[in-house]
Amino acid sequence: MYLIGVLCSENKEEALGFVVKTAPLLMFPLAIGILTKHKVNREKLRIVLSVYIAALALTLFWNHLYLSFTTSALSNWEYRLAFEKYTNVHGTYFAIWIAFGIFILISKAFRAGKIKLLLLCSLMAYFVFWQIVIGARLPFVTTSLLVFAYLIHKIRDKKKKVYVLVSIVIIAICFILFNHKQLIEKVDFSLPKGDYHLQHETMTSEHIRGGIYFCSSKLILKKWLFGYGIGDVNDQLDACYKEEIDSNVYQIKQYNAHNQYLQILLSSGVIGGLIFMLSILFGMRYAYRQKIIGYLAFSALVATCFLTENMLSRHDGVLFYAFFNSIFIFYSKNTRTS
Repeated sequence: MYLIGVLCSENKEEALGFVVKTAPLLMFPLAIGILTKHKVNREKLRIVLSVYIAALALTLFWNHLYLSFTTSALSNWEYRLAFEKYTNVHGTYFAIWIAFGIFILISKAFRAGKIKLLLLCSLMAYFVFWQIVIGARLPFVTTSLLVFAYLIHKIRDKKKKVYVLVSIVIIAICFILFNHKQLIEKVDFSLPKGDYHLQHETMTSEHIRGGIYFCSSKLILKKWLFGYGIGDVNDQLDACYKEEIDSNVYQIKQYNAHNQYLQILLSSGVIGGLIFMLSILFGMRYAYRQKIIGYLAFSALVATCFLTENMLSRHDGVLFYAFFNSIFIFYSKNTRTS
């Protein structure tokens, strides 16, 4: 789909660069499927997930240690910026990695003894702490929903399930009541206006996203069938920002669609969008049929985070999605035939 998008693009350089960036989407399934598919068994998957958790924990601990010695008296946002500068990773992507790590830990906790359970819960709490520090809202909410869904799935006693569901509802109501003003502000996607240098204190990220979604929708309606080609999407968006929105915020920094589904619709039209969404639904259906809860949680996590991030436009998102999606697909095939 992306290769066809190169042919349809006027900006060939950006189109080819995007294809190179997303090459792992093809490379990982080919490599794992051809070379190692008969080795992706339960034990190998356990090792992969354990190494992932260890790497995530060590990275966060080292960053925590480094920032403790190099920063002081920072606001939450400034701390996040310092974290992103040191790691060279967008905070939202790190929060997505942590979200998957939390789910792995809670799935391991159900099979752990007392000492191991204490260790896993401590590590889980540390991961949750970092999600709060980074402050990426959607990964945090998605993590909470996945954990609650998993708890309900694992609890066999019907009364306990009811208690969990009631607890979730009470927590959700309390959260909304205590944060309703902030929540109302977060859904204000009105278009930004004025000079960003003068309005930056009142121009929120939601306002900026409002302009992004406005231009994305406007462009999709113009070429809804085949799109603009993968190399021309950002150029088209930049032109729309300049012509349609009375603010220079989009000239200070380039903004893509900030939504993977919109990005696909812009680049490949409805046809590409359907292919993309069907591939995600196929993964979820496959995970459900094979009863691989980890793959189902992973698919639900990325499908949700696609709503606010172009995960497949950054190496951080491409590698994460391509690697684990391939591992789980060939693991499920291996267990089905064994």
